[in-house]
Amino acid sequence: MSSFKGLVAKSVAVLALVSTTAAVDAGAPVVPGAYIVEFETPEQSIQAVDPQSFFKNLTSNNIAAEPQVDLNYELFKGASFRIDAKDNSQGTVDVIQSFQSVKKIWPVRLYSRPAKLIATLDNVANLPPPLSTNQKRSVSDPFSTHVLGGVDKLHDEGFTGEGLFIGVVDSGVDYLHPALGGGFGPGFKVVAGTDLVGDAYTGFEIPVPDSDPMDCGGHGTHVSGIIGANPNPYNFTGVAPNATLGMWKVFGCDGRVGNDILIQAFNLAYEAGVDLISSSIGGSSGWTEDPWDVAVQRITEKGVPCVLSAGNDGSNGVFDTSTASESLGATSVGSIDNTDDPALTVAAHYSASNATSIEFGFAEGAVNGNFGDITVPLYALTLDTTIADDACAPLPDSTPDLANYIVLIRRGTCLYDDKITNAAAKGAQRILFYNNVPTGVVIPGASIAEIPVGMITAAQGQVFIDILKAGSEIVVSFLDSNDAKRIYGVVPNVATPGKISTFSSWGPSFELWLKPEIAAPGGLILSTFPRAKGSYAVQSGTSMAAPYIAGVIALLKQIKGKDFATPNEITALLAASASPVQFNDGATTQDFLAPVVQQGGGLVNAYEAAYTTTSLDLDNIALNDTHYFKSAHPIGIKNTGKTAQTYTFANVIAATAYTLEAGSAYPALFENIELLADAGSTATIHFEPASLTVAPGKSGRVTAHFTQPKTLEAARIPFYSGYVAVNGTNGDSLTLPYAGTTTSLKSVRIVDDADGYPYVANSRFTNLPLTANSTAFVLPGANGTANLGTTYPTVVYVLAIGSRIVRFDVVPEKPTYSTPLILGQPAIGAIAGTPVENNPRNNLLTVAWDGQLANGQYAPAGNYKILFRALKIFGDANNPNDYESFDTVVFTIQYQ
Repeated sequence: MSSFKGLVAKSVAVLALVSTTAAVDAGAPVVPGAYIVEFETPEQSIQAVDPQSFFKNLTSNNIAAEPQVDLNYELFKGASFRIDAKDNSQGTVDVIQSFQSVKKIWPVRLYSRPAKLIATLDNVANLPPPLSTNQKRSVSDPFSTHVLGGVDKLHDEGFTGEGLFIGVVDSGVDYLHPALGGGFGPGFKVVAGTDLVGDAYTGFEIPVPDSDPMDCGGHGTHVSGIIGANPNPYNFTGVAPNATLGMWKVFGCDGRVGNDILIQAFNLAYEAGVDLISSSIGGSSGWTEDPWDVAVQRITEKGVPCVLSAGNDGSNGVFDTSTASESLGATSVGSIDNTDDPALTVAAHYSASNATSIEFGFAEGAVNGNFGDITVPLYALTLDTTIADDACAPLPDSTPDLANYIVLIRRGTCLYDDKITNAAAKGAQRILFYNNVPTGVVIPGASIAEIPVGMITAAQGQVFIDILKAGSEIVVSFLDSNDAKRIYGVVPNVATPGKISTFSSWGPSFELWLKPEIAAPGGLILSTFPRAKGSYAVQSGTSMAAPYIAGVIALLKQIKGKDFATPNEITALLAASASPVQFNDGATTQDFLAPVVQQGGGLVNAYEAAYTTTSLDLDNIALNDTHYFKSAHPIGIKNTGKTAQTYTFANVIAATAYTLEAGSAYPALFENIELLADAGSTATIHFEPASLTVAPGKSGRVTAHFTQPKTLEAARIPFYSGYVAVNGTNGDSLTLPYAGTTTSLKSVRIVDDADGYPYVANSRFTNLPLTANSTAFVLPGANGTANLGTTYPTVVYVLAIGSRIVRFDVVPEKPTYSTPLILGQPAIGAIAGTPVENNPRNNLLTVAWDGQLANGQYAPAGNYKILFRALKIFGDANNPNDYESFDTVVFTIQYQ
C-alpha cells in the first residue's frame, strides 16, 4: 500500500439556533447583542410583516433595541438590530423567537476576505510589451491563468462576456481605474452598486451607507479586474472583459462584515437584475444554517448562480468549509496555483570586488523592508545553499560583529523572527533572506519592526554564495524604498504549477456536502488594484479563484444563452468538464490525483464546458458515511450533439485522505495528512449497463454500483474518492466526482476529553482547572458592580470535530425532586447566551458565567457544576443520548 504524508460527495442528511454572547468565537465572531430576524410571510402570521410593528413589539416587551439594517426583500424579509447589554440574554432571544411575526432569529456574525497580498505594482520599471506584440503563444490571449483554464480559446473566438451583468459583493471597486472603465454608472464598465457600510465600518459599528462604492481596501478592485479588466500594460484582461459589473460594497477600509450586510448586498444584487453574483468572502464553519447561507440558497433557487470562495484554511486539513460557499446551491471554488509567478521587487545593486554594478530585486518585509540609502558589504552565515535551518539556532561565538553588514540567510524550518533574533544577537541590523524553493520571492512575514528585511530568489542567493565561495567580496547598495524603482517580471512557478494551492480549504461540510465543487487559478494572480495603492497587484487566495469562475459562467451564458441552465446544472457542467489534478504538497507533485475533498471536480476547463455535447444531471455522487451509504447511484446522461454517441465508463481513482492522525481526535494539519493512492483504498464500481448509446437530443441513464473499500482505518475518518469517467465516441470526456467515508460520523468523538477538556476555571487563569469545591466566586449579580478583581467561573473546552449544538446546563450540587429536567438531566437552566450553535472544529473556547441563566434570571447563591453537552454529527438535538456529556467539578457562587 503506497502512502503519502503531507496534508464528498453530497449527503442526503441535512440536519437549530443561536450562538450568542457567552461564547468567545464559535466559528465566525459574533457581534455582541446584534441579531437578525426573518419575519413570517403574511399568510403564515396573523401579525403584519412590518419592521416598525416588530420594534414596537420589542418595546412592549421591555426589550431596548436599536434598528440596524432593514432587510425587506423579495426573498428575505426581516431586519437586524442591537439589543442593550442589560437585555442581551438567551431569555430575550427566546422571547423574540416566540413573536408570531418571527420565523427565526440568528446572531450577527462577522466574515472576512480570504486573500493574501503578494506585491503591489507602483513606480514600475521594465514594463512588458503591449498585448498585441507578445507572442508567448500564437493566440490573442497569452495570459497564463487564461491558458491554464481554457479561457484563452474562448477569447480567441470572440467571446468576452458581452451582454452579461455580473454582481460583485466585496470591498468596493476603484471604478476610475483605466482598466476598469474610468467611471461609474450607465455607459461605463461598473454600471451599478452602492456602499452599504461606509469607510469607517469594521463590522462592529452601525453602518453609514452612501451611494459611492469606491474601494479603499483593494480586495474588491483586484477581484473586479479578474472578472472584467480591460487590456493594460501588463498584458492581461479579465475573464469576461466586456461584461458589465455591479459592486455592492460591504467592507470599510479595514475589518470584517456582518452577515446582515451580506444578506442585504446579495438581495440588492439579485433585485438589480444581475445574471450572476460573485463574492470572495467567508469564515470557517462547516454548517449550512447561517442566514447568509439561507439567503444565497434562495437566490440560486431563483436561477441566479452564486459563486463563492472556498476559504484559505487549507493548512487546517479536512472538514474546514466556509460560509457561505457551503450553502446548498452555491458554487464553491478552490484555488489552483498559477503556472507563472509574477514578481514585483524593489531594485538594488551589487558589485563583486569593485566590478561593474549589477541590478537585482528584492521583496520588502511585511513590517519593515526599507534599508534606506546605504552601501554595505554582504555577509553570509553559511556558504551551504542546502542548509535547512540557517540561523534557527544561536550563532556560534566565532560569528563576527554583523552590525555593518547586510546579512544573507536562507529561508526555511523556523520562523523569520527566530532567524532575525539570532542574527541580531550578533549585531545584525539588516537582513536579506534568500528563498529555499525555486520559485520567485515571497514577502518575509517577520514581525520585528526594528530590523529591516527583504527576500531574494533562490537563484540570486546562489549567485551571491558562488561569488563568496570564489573569495570575492560583495558590496550591496540600496535606496530608500520610497525612491527606489520597482522591477516587474515573470518567472516560471516550478513548485506548484497548475496544482491545488496549499492554502485552499478542504471539505467536506460536517453534513457531508462536497465542497469545493470546482477549482480555478487563485494563487499568484496579477490583477487591478486601487490607483492610490499602485494600480496593479499580485494576490493569492480562493478570493482570486471565485471571480475567475464567475467570468467563466458569464462566457458560458454568452455562448449558450443566459438561461441555458440552472445554477446547479452549471455547477455540474463545470465539475464534469474540469480536469482533476495531481496532489502537490507545496513543493513536489505526486503521481496520484488529489482527493476530491480537496479539489472537487478539479481545474476548470472553460472551453470544454462551452463545447461538450454531453451533460450529466449530477455535480457529484453522494456516498456519505457508512450509516447513510447507498450503493446504487443512477447518472442521467444527455447527448446534446447532432449524432448518436456510445458512452463507456470507468473508475478513476483519487487519493484517500485520513482526516485524523493516528491516535488523535483532531484533524491532521496539511503537512501531516496521510494519503493513500492504491486501488484497495478506494471504492470499486460496477456499471450497469457497461456501455450506453444515446441518440442526439435524447437522454439515457447508467447506474453506478459502488462497493466501499474494506481495509481503511474507520476510526481515523478516511475519505475515499475518485471520478466516474464518462467517455463518448465523439470525443466527449467527462469526470463526475465521488467521495465517501468508511466511518459512521455519529460515532466520531467530538470533544477533546483526553487532554482534560472540558473543565471549569477561574476567568483570570483559564489554563488552570479548578479542583472540586475549591473556589467560591463573588459575582456582581443583578444589582452589583464588577471591578478589576471580579472573576467568574469559566468553562474551557475544545471541539476536535464540529458540533451543531453545544449546551452548558447549570446543575445544583444536590438536585431535588423539584429541579427541572433538561434533556433528561436535572438542571435549573442553561448559562445565559447558550446553547451555542454551528460550532466549527478545533477551537479552544471559553464560556464565562456571571450567574445569569438563559431565561434572564439569576441562579440562587449556592454550589453548582456545569453539565457540558456537545451534539454528535447527525445527532437528534432532542435525544440526550446523541450528545457527548461531561460534568465539571463543583464550585460556589455568591453575590455582592
